[in-house]
Amino acid sequence: MDASLNVTKPSLASDVAPALSVVLVTPGCYERVRKTMNHLRSQTVRECMEILIVCPSLSELAPGEDGWQVFWDVRCIEVGEFRSTGQVRALGALRARGRVVAFAEDHCFPEPGWAEALLEAHRRGCAAVGATLTNANPGSLLSWADLFLNFGPCVMKQSGGVSRFIPWHNSSYAKAALDEYGDELAQMLEVEGILHIDQELRGRALFLCAQAITHHVNISRFSSFLRGHFWGSRMFWAALVRKQQWRLWKRLVLAILSPGLAIIRFGRAVREMRRTGTIRSLSPGVLPPVCAGVVAISLGALSGALFGAGNAVTHRLSVEFYRDRHLREEDRNLLSA
Repeated sequence: MDASLNVTKPSLASDVAPALSVVLVTPGCYERVRKTMNHLRSQTVRECMEILIVCPSLSELAPGEDGWQVFWDVRCIEVGEFRSTGQVRALGALRARGRVVAFAEDHCFPEPGWAEALLEAHRRGCAAVGATLTNANPGSLLSWADLFLNFGPCVMKQSGGVSRFIPWHNSSYAKAALDEYGDELAQMLEVEGILHIDQELRGRALFLCAQAITHHVNISRFSSFLRGHFWGSRMFWAALVRKQQWRLWKRLVLAILSPGLAIIRFGRAVREMRRTGTIRSLSPGVLPPVCAGVVAISLGALSGALFGAGNAVTHRLSVEFYRDRHLREEDRNLLSA
C-alpha cells in the first residue's frame, strides 16, 4: 500500500519525474528515521528528490509532514512483515519514479552535497555510484575496525573514479538497471556485492564518488561485531556459490583456502587505514578487533561454501534495521535527531 501525504511539490519539478528517488526503510515508527530525513532535507537538490519510506505498517509508522514540502514528493509504502533486507529495498526501488535510485539508512547521515554529487556522477553515464563514508561513532575502536573491514576502499576518499568496490546499502543505481532484474531484484539487493559483480559482467563500471560523503554509525558491541562479520561473509559466499552454480570441488577449494581470506582482509584493512592517515591514532588498539573480525569472515566463508547461507537473512535484518541493538550504550544517542 502506498500513501502520499499530499506534500506540496515545488514548482521546479511539479510536472516531471524526480531526478532522484531515495529509498529509506524503517521497521517501526518514524522517529527511527527522523535524523536521516533531516539530513535528506538539507540536500542541495532536495526539490528534485522523491523520498520513499518503506515500513511494515502505516499506523505504526505514524508519519507527519516533518518539513517534507521541500521535496518533490514523499511516499510511505506499507509492505507488511519484513522477510529480508533485499525484499523491502526492492519494493521501494521498483516503485520509485526517479531515473536514479539511491538507498539511505537510519544509521547513515549524508552531507548536503551527497545527492547532487551522486546525480552528477550518473549524468556521466555511470549505472552504479557509491558514496564515500566517514565514521559517525569514532570514539570506539571497534567501530573503526567494523568500518574498515566492511567499507575500507570507500572510507574517507579524497578522489573518486572507477572502482571494483562501492559500499553496500550506500550506493545509487540507474532505475533502468535495477528494473532489468524484475523479481530477482530482492535477491540481488540482499547481497549487494553480487549485484555489483553482475553489473560489471554486463559491461557497466562501478564508480566511487568522493564528493558524495555520508557518515556511517558502525557496530560497537563485540558480540554483534563478530556475528555481523561471520553472517555477512557466509551470506556473500553462499550467494556467490549459488549464483555461479559452483560445483562441489570448487566449494571445497574455497573452504580449504578460506583461512587465506583472513590474511587478505587484514592486509586490506591496514592498507586503507594507512591511506586515510588513521593508522597511527588507532593502532595498536584497533588491531586485535580487526584480527577477530577477519577470523569471523574466514569462518563465514568456510560455512557459506559448505553449508549455504543458513540463518544469515534473519541476522541481516537485525543488524541493518535495528542498529541500536548492536551499539554500545554511549553510541545509541547518535541515531536520534
